[in-house]
Amino acid sequence: MSKSVTVIGKPACRDCVATESAMRLRKIPFIKKSITDEGVLDLVTRLGYKSFPIVVVSDDHHWAGFNQSKILELAAAFKEEAVAA
Repeated sequence: MSKSVTVIGKPACRDCVATESAMRLRKIPFIKKSITDEGVLDLVTRLGYKSFPIVVVSDDHHWAGFNQSKILELAAAFKEEAVAA
């Protein structure tokens, strides 16, 4: 899982904070971006999501909203990669 994970949030977003906390707890490295950052709105529009946070792992692996099971899957993938390295 050498690709970087991006978490796109918005101000005062409880699910954004929960997602970031869950990812930190499981030691998943991520880049935090805001909907207000330059160019981010274009990405959000292209992906078609209306809720936040938006978690982007790759062009074909992304989701919106707090999703504990997907975070756990991502943590397992990062752990597997670390063991293999």
